[in-house]
Amino acid sequence: KQSRLTKKMKNANLSGKIFKVGNGYISDLDSCKSFSEIEQLFLSSLSDPHEQASVRFHMQKQWREMFSSFCVSIGQALDADAWLSSVEEMEKRESVAKDAARMARRKLMMGIALNQDTQNPDQGVFIERGTTHE
Repeated sequence: KQSRLTKKMKNANLSGKIFKVGNGYISDLDSCKSFSEIEQLFLSSLSDPHEQASVRFHMQKQWREMFSSFCVSIGQALDADAWLSSVEEMEKRESVAKDAARMARRKLMMGIALNQDTQNPDQGVFIERGTTHE
């Protein structure tokens, strides 16, 4: 005798949905921006930074593969070395900008901390200056 699950699986239409590519791109600029924002919100929703970086990497890889396949399919020549170099340069600029923002934030926080330390001179740990024992 079959179980209920086996019966459901046997009668299920598992391949009922078919995806068909229309024009292959989003033609409306506002829709493109919206899609990009949704993609960014999805990545931001991942709490683990390593998982976020991994998903971002694989999504970018997928987009690059789709783009290069599209170029090949329409007969557009693609200089892969120059393209990858430009992608790397863009990623390097983004990294430098993030590092600069991080350093500026760190500098600001250190300034705030030092300012608070000078306003509260009696609180904290002090090491007395005295003679050294040798």
